[in-house]
Order: sequence, then structure tokens, then C-alpha cells
Amino acid sequence: MGADTSTVKERVPPVEAKIVERDQDTFECLTEANPDANVTWSRSDGPLPQSAEADGGKLKLQSISSDLNGLYQCEASNQYGKKHSQLYVHVPSGSCTVCWVIFGLALIASCVVAAVVYYFKFLRNEESPQRVPTSEPEEAPGEADTNI
Repeated sequence: MGADTSTVKERVPPVEAKIVERDQDTFECLTEANPDANVTWSRSDGPLPQSAEADGGKLKLQSISSDLNGLYQCEASNQYGKKHSQLYVHVPSGSCTVCWVIFGLALIASCVVAAVVYYFKFLRNEESPQRVPTSEPEEAPGEADTNI
């Protein structure tokens, strides 16, 4: 008698490793294989940083910081083959807090400069006596009108 082939599944290496974003900070490496593939995550320049956690096919970026920057790779493998996929993560360095502090200091400095200019240009001139121009030229001291 022949074997019943309806219960025997075909042995298949991982067909494709596909990375999908599950949340803003979680990625998953998906594949189809028989038997099921084992999925591992790595980073091209060394081990995963402490703020990245791999759990099976999922990669969770726990605290978003520039130490996460790099090229990540998921590998799906079984005894019949393996497939890879890559994910590049770039988190801008620096903090906006520093930018806002610099902006605030520049704004305060601008206000101080404007106040000093206003004082010297407008208020100081009001405190000093001003001469009122006349329509006739002034006579030099000691000169008298010599028309007789």
C-alpha cells in the first residue's frame, strides 16, 4: 500500500524574510517555511544595543536614542535554508531641549539690546535740554548792531 500524502507536508526553506513595522518602535521579521523558521536579529557593527530587545521575530526599540543608529538584520532559517532582510535605523542625535535653550537665550539677549538702544536713542535725549532753533542767525558775543 502507498503512503497517504495528504498528511505529509512539503519541506520548504524560508521563502522570504520580510520586515514589517508593528508599532512606532517595534518591527517583526516574517517568513513562511516548513518546518517553521527560527528568526534571529543582529546588527552589522556588533551586538544589539541595550535599548534594543529581540524576542523571536520581533525587534523592540525600547528607548529612542542615537545609540540605536545602524543596520539591523533579521535571519530566518530552518534546516533547509535561510533568508535575510535588513532594516536601517537612524535616530537624529542631539536634543531639542538644547535648541530651545539657545533660542531662549538669544531672545533674551535681543530684548536687552533693544532696551539699551531705545534708552540711548529716545529716553536719554529727552532728559538733556534741547536748543530751539530760531529763524534769525545768532549774533556773536560782544557784537552789537552797527546800523545807525
